[in-house]
Amino acid sequence: MDACVHDARKYYDDTERFFEDLKRGERISILVAPAFLANYPKEYGSVLGGLKKLGVSRIISVSFGADITTWGYLNYISKHNYLGGISQPCPAVVRYIEDYTPELLPKLFPVQSPLMCAAVYCRKELKLTEKLAFISSCIAKKMEIDDPNNKGLVQYNVTFDHLMRYVREHDIKGPDAKDEIEYGSGLHLPHTGWIERECVLVFG
Repeated sequence: MDACVHDARKYYDDTERFFEDLKRGERISILVAPAFLANYPKEYGSVLGGLKKLGVSRIISVSFGADITTWGYLNYISKHNYLGGISQPCPAVVRYIEDYTPELLPKLFPVQSPLMCAAVYCRKELKLTEKLAFISSCIAKKMEIDDPNNKGLVQYNVTFDHLMRYVREHDIKGPDAKDEIEYGSGLHLPHTGWIERECVLVFG
């Protein structure tokens, strides 16, 4: 897409539907990828504040979900002495394995991605019943969200590019707002090697 000088290549996400549903009064909370702060440090608070003004219920950082995912990996490694597995944060990698290299399926860790771990926590522990929107840079997350195995957990994939374009075109901003669950070690999620760092913290 970046290489196309005609800007002809497009991708689908749920940004337009997300804002349309907010306007209609749908109850929606958002799950925010920690990379949003890293990519838009000057606009982060005001954009989240603007979304709150539009009716967003809660703002929850997926870095918290990354902590849960890391615990899942470490727990599985400890119980099964399991080494050399493939992590599942990237739905494009998972889909590739499912479709083209099924012999690698047993190597996938049986642990959900940070997004889905955060969503499961919201549903089961926080008892959230409203719709959930995921704000991230990943266009492939739509595959994970629409996967029948994850049905009902998350309803919208809202990508940074489309979100910020919409926000700037419609001048959406508000009082500085932050996510409602404190960052844990999962704040390192946007950086490469985050799982390895977490393992080092536990195993030394």
